[in-house]
Amino acid sequence: MVRAIRNRETRPPTIRDTALQILEYGNADGQVIASRLDLDFRRGEVDWEAQARAENKTPKSAIRLRKSPRGESGSSESAIEVTLPIKAGEKILGFVTGGYFLRDRLHRALRNQSRHTVYLREADELIPLNQSEDVTPLEKDNLLEAAGEGKTGVFSKIKLDNMPHSVIPVALPTLTLTSPIELIIAYSHENEIRLQRQLTLILFVVGAVGLLFAYVVSYLIGLRMTKPIHQLTAGVSRIASGELSHQLDVHTRDEIGQLTQGVNQMATDLKTNLERRISAERVAAWRDVARQIAHEIKNPLFPIRVSVENLQKARSQPEIFDAICDECTETIIEEVDRLQRMVDEFHQFARLPLPDRKPSDLNQIVEHTLNLYSQSLSGVQIEPDLHPDLPLTSIDPEQIAQVLQNLIKNAVEAMPDGGTLRILTQPMDGGGVAVEVQDTGMGMSSETQQEIFTPYYTTKDTGTGLGMAIVQRIITDHGGKISVTSEKGVGTLIRLEFANPNAVGDQASG
Repeated sequence: MVRAIRNRETRPPTIRDTALQILEYGNADGQVIASRLDLDFRRGEVDWEAQARAENKTPKSAIRLRKSPRGESGSSESAIEVTLPIKAGEKILGFVTGGYFLRDRLHRALRNQSRHTVYLREADELIPLNQSEDVTPLEKDNLLEAAGEGKTGVFSKIKLDNMPHSVIPVALPTLTLTSPIELIIAYSHENEIRLQRQLTLILFVVGAVGLLFAYVVSYLIGLRMTKPIHQLTAGVSRIASGELSHQLDVHTRDEIGQLTQGVNQMATDLKTNLERRISAERVAAWRDVARQIAHEIKNPLFPIRVSVENLQKARSQPEIFDAICDECTETIIEEVDRLQRMVDEFHQFARLPLPDRKPSDLNQIVEHTLNLYSQSLSGVQIEPDLHPDLPLTSIDPEQIAQVLQNLIKNAVEAMPDGGTLRILTQPMDGGGVAVEVQDTGMGMSSETQQEIFTPYYTTKDTGTGLGMAIVQRIITDHGGKISVTSEKGVGTLIRLEFANPNAVGDQASG
């Protein structure tokens, strides 16, 4: 370029091959004679500012900021240019101006900084350096205001693209420029927010997994602890229901295991003691039965013996033999009949069959039983009170008839001077049926009421004490209840209660 000027070429070649985006040179008169810019109109123009800087006629440095035209559209862009004089000794032959467009250089340097939005600020103009879209007027005002606040050292915050940013103003290296210029960096919090959300999600997932893990662990530990307890409870219930041979299958080395061993030992001891007690009670019962049978048989044997002896003595006295024979044989027959009845009652009590239940009309059974006694009762008034809508009851008609015969017989015997016999049937709440047999006889003492169902207990001279025991057993086999209410000198009330007919029928079918 210097050689061309010295040779006073009238038209220097166009500057093409250079790394600089802006390269112009002018002569001593300040006229631009060559330009790197693709704009021919720059040639021939006088750049007085560059000439003044070349001649060192301005107190400012050789660096300047100006808008230079670029492209066919004629749009201008900010550039930082350096002006250098072309001298021959002390004589200034011209000047050279060179530099880069600021936006392109910064854009290449910041194109990978996608997290931050970088703006070039020239006075009140904002030029985005690494974003494709221009800033909106609202964002521009906010950015300028935030940048102004940021100069005090406080990072201001605004929203860009609905995402919070921190605005940081950064001054360029200290240069003496014709107009102020600085960078505004809007630091995005998107990554921090995303990281915070991910961290929150991770904490939530970790917390949920931790809670689930804690629940599973606590459930397994609780199951391990409660399973032996449930087994122990179920086993104890079975033992309490009478399965004394049941052994708990719990094998642990803690207190539950020791308790299990204790329960198993207790069940074994209970079974042994129960077997011993049952054996002892069985022996005692047989002894009691033998004593009762011996007592009952002994009573009629004496009059039979006396009758036989009287017959032997009367053989030598023909005149009285016929009369004594008739009397003695009658006595013997009565006592034998008495023994027969006693044997029958013992046999019946010992081998009482299970009830053959079927739906039956209890009123018909009561009426049939009363008909058996209607002709033989003297001085006793019968007052039946039978409910007309009594439901069918699942019972054994023959056994219930036997019960009623026993109760009516006892009631009649309790009224030797006559009285009133009242028989009532009625439905109960829940579908059950009740039968009441009430007399106005002698009544019973409290001691007799407590012992009335005890086998062999009787207050009669000729009784075996098995009648009411048989009654109780029949009612119990039917799943019913029997209760006695009596007052001395007033009378006795015996109430029979049978369960719900359907429930009884289910038991019978089972």
